[in-house]
Amino acid sequence: MSIVFRPATETLKSQLDWWLIGAVAFLLGLGTVAIMSAASPLAFYTQVLQRHLLALSAGMLAFMVGIGVHYNIYQDQHKTLYGICLGLLAAVLIFGETFRGSKSWFRFAYFSFQPTEFARIAVVLILAAYLERRKKVMDRLLPVLGAVAVIAPILALILIQPDFSSTIAFFPVFAGMVYCAGAPFRYILGMAALGGLAFSLPLAWIWISLNPAWTRGAILVDYFSRLSQFGWPAAALAASVAAALWLLWWFLGRIRVFVPAAFFFMAFFITMSGYGAGVAVHHGLRDYQRKRVVAFLKPEKDPKGGSYNIRQARIAIGAGGFWGKGIFAGTQSRLGFLPERHTDFIFAVIGEEMGFLGSICVLLAYLFVVWRILETARLARDGFGGLVATGFAVMYGFCLIMNTGMAVGLLPVAGVPLPLVSYGGSSLVMSFWSLGIVQSIYWRRTTFV
Repeated sequence: MSIVFRPATETLKSQLDWWLIGAVAFLLGLGTVAIMSAASPLAFYTQVLQRHLLALSAGMLAFMVGIGVHYNIYQDQHKTLYGICLGLLAAVLIFGETFRGSKSWFRFAYFSFQPTEFARIAVVLILAAYLERRKKVMDRLLPVLGAVAVIAPILALILIQPDFSSTIAFFPVFAGMVYCAGAPFRYILGMAALGGLAFSLPLAWIWISLNPAWTRGAILVDYFSRLSQFGWPAAALAASVAAALWLLWWFLGRIRVFVPAAFFFMAFFITMSGYGAGVAVHHGLRDYQRKRVVAFLKPEKDPKGGSYNIRQARIAIGAGGFWGKGIFAGTQSRLGFLPERHTDFIFAVIGEEMGFLGSICVLLAYLFVVWRILETARLARDGFGGLVATGFAVMYGFCLIMNTGMAVGLLPVAGVPLPLVSYGGSSLVMSFWSLGIVQSIYWRRTTFV
């Protein structure tokens, strides 16, 4: 590789994806207006505006760096990037500042930095480098498990903070990249089943605790409460699952339907691993996280507590109608009824002030950004570039689903911001960097510099 930086010439102007840049600029402009409107009644409005403009300036610099640096350098230096990522996540546990129960921020004089946002981008680059080198053997199980082992320390450090919301976004990114690298779909289904058990079991246990009448008796309630822990309940469950799978194997053999024994071993492993992960997640939930789950499952249980955010967000979106109430005219946000209005619930502010029309414009622009990133993945000249762009496309698509889903009450409140639109310096700068890397891949799709 002879050139790392490339000057901004006419070639640069003709090779950049200006459709993507235009959509990103639209989202940034609309998000900035929404942030100004949502934060204007706050006492620290000037500070919010200053930090947002500072983040925009730093983000534009990160965007240019992402374009100018040849994206293959991240493949060459992925081990260094991995070390930096682990170092930052470990350092924040020692020197970081605790905010809302999570020790995940570095606080400086004029800005704050969240290493988890850097990890979001780094994991995509590190995984792409790992998968590209093993693309010929990705049809085997061992390389897939190796990819799990690569990101496991990063996820563990984030969970120690603890920051459950941020770890959720890594799973669809991992699944999408591994599948595009050549892993069989049955592996993806297995991982989806394991992850589904890990997250659905805590939901089921909380639901049962909220609806004892639905479980038809205190004995069943007690059984499920005991099952939500390790020890003899786990041994009894393992024996029951093993017996059920053996009976199924015997029955299929009797009717001459032959299924490989490995399928049943994997089914047992996925079931018990999902159970263990579900118990760990259940006991690791903090009070405010448990209240969020309760608010999602049974909003009427705590209308002025855990359910308050979702109720106010839905009221704001509904009040906007088709055209909206107008910029700087939203009552739910400006009168302080809607919490976290310039960060997690910025979509509710857009829905109230810009109405259905503004909300649809945001969704379409975001989907257009995801499509252009996927188009970059298709046009990439090598596997590494294609995997990197795929990972970023899945990441942005997942954030869109989570943020808008929680704003309208279809998903639990997870504290996932909407990149490029929500207020947040670390998220904005890292998003600019990732988009710059995407532009670098698009620029060099037909050149070898």
